[in-house]
Amino acid sequence: MYFVPQTPIIMKTRIALLLAVVLTLNAIGSPNPQPQPSKVFSVNNFGSINVHRQHNNASLSWTYNSTDVSGFVIKRSYDGAWFETVGQQASGGGHWTKYVDATVEPGTVFYKVVAVKKDGSQEESPVAEVRIVRHR
Repeated sequence: MYFVPQTPIIMKTRIALLLAVVLTLNAIGSPNPQPQPSKVFSVNNFGSINVHRQHNNASLSWTYNSTDVSGFVIKRSYDGAWFETVGQQASGGGHWTKYVDATVEPGTVFYKVVAVKKDGSQEESPVAEVRIVRHR
């Protein structure tokens, strides 16, 4: 057996091929992938949820892409973990549903909306956040 020296072009080609294989394996995962935590915790009918400061209040608006809803429950949190119910809104049947939270305290506030379906099941929106600053 004899050794044939590699030319720089052959070496670059082999390195490029090896790099392509490694990148492809990273993209598709290993043959025995380990379970990864999901960033998307549910797929539901909420199209979007928006919250913004309106004077000393928080104004929420959202869309829900289904007609089988009897109403919505609005939940608020000051720590992002524990949510309390702050209001309810009937299903208006329109494209956007709105709610104004006039009892909000200053600080960073988190909101989510729960759609209560006619069959009794519920779906939660993603969490939205707003910073409330008191104006006198």
